[in-house]
Amino acid sequence: MAGSRFWWYRWTGPDGQRHAISLKTDDEAQAIVKARAVHIDFHSVTPRNPLIPVIDRHLSEGQQRNRRPLRPETAKVHRYILTKFVSDTGSKYVSDVTTSTLNRWIGELRKTHRQETICSYAAVTLTFGRWLYKRRLVTYFPFDGFERPEKPVRGRSHWLRKEEVTKLIDSATSDDLRFILYCGFHAGLRRGEIGWAKVDWFDLKTNLIHVVNDPETGALLKDENRTAPVTKPFAEFLTRYFKGRNPDEYVLAPKREKGKARYRYDFIKQFQSHVNGACTIHDMRRSFASNLASAGVSIYKIAQWLGDRVEVVERSYGYLAPADDDVNKLW
Repeated sequence: MAGSRFWWYRWTGPDGQRHAISLKTDDEAQAIVKARAVHIDFHSVTPRNPLIPVIDRHLSEGQQRNRRPLRPETAKVHRYILTKFVSDTGSKYVSDVTTSTLNRWIGELRKTHRQETICSYAAVTLTFGRWLYKRRLVTYFPFDGFERPEKPVRGRSHWLRKEEVTKLIDSATSDDLRFILYCGFHAGLRRGEIGWAKVDWFDLKTNLIHVVNDPETGALLKDENRTAPVTKPFAEFLTRYFKGRNPDEYVLAPKREKGKARYRYDFIKQFQSHVNGACTIHDMRRSFASNLASAGVSIYKIAQWLGDRVEVVERSYGYLAPADDDVNKLW
């Protein structure tokens, strides 16, 4: 593909949609082997459900739009949610996408999922419904009258205090695991960002992290690159950990090729084994923001460091801000 140092594999699916995937190699022989594997994998798992091509078209348009296009990783998440919706509900046609179907699905999800997850699933599905109506694939808004689930009143409450974080990091069984914990708890990096992090993201002269989205992979969740400060303990660890490392290399090297995995480096097993149920991977990011908000750090700063919108961070973590004595200046 022009402008890329890697070989790409492109094909047209049974739905008439064109697909393209980077083979992540500049070796032609290796590219051919990978392309055959992709071809076999795609045609063996393509569902027969007629709604799947409709979902793919919806997500393809979302990635190509000019205003706030979906990142590839975000599109994968949305595809998982929508595929789960049609699979769980037995929906096969656009006429099956209705308010009653969505209500039944949400009711089942409540038995096994957190409220914030249910809210996210509902939001993605509602967007799909609006797209169906906008594209005139249905003559009515399919989710008319649906009551959107309320977000948790007290924000995201599952997080670890600084003392608990320190214990987890100090007891890490390897430097790679310690790096993962520092990235989440001390820098608020997302799961995918930790896996795609390169050595040169971490500027130890200025103690800054430069989270950079690689246009070759489109791996990160957000379009915008961002900069966040490195804490002193994290910087001291990185000084030793990065000694002799190539600035352009990935910090974490997977032991096997990515294959079908969603993440370049999937560390969930070693993470879960270490924390023993104390938190989830995303709870590290929640803990980063929650501890800062509890210490009185500006919501605007936290939003900048997280790479999230201010209103999102305020809704999730604003309730943790300590009481502001400035109100007494009235008297």
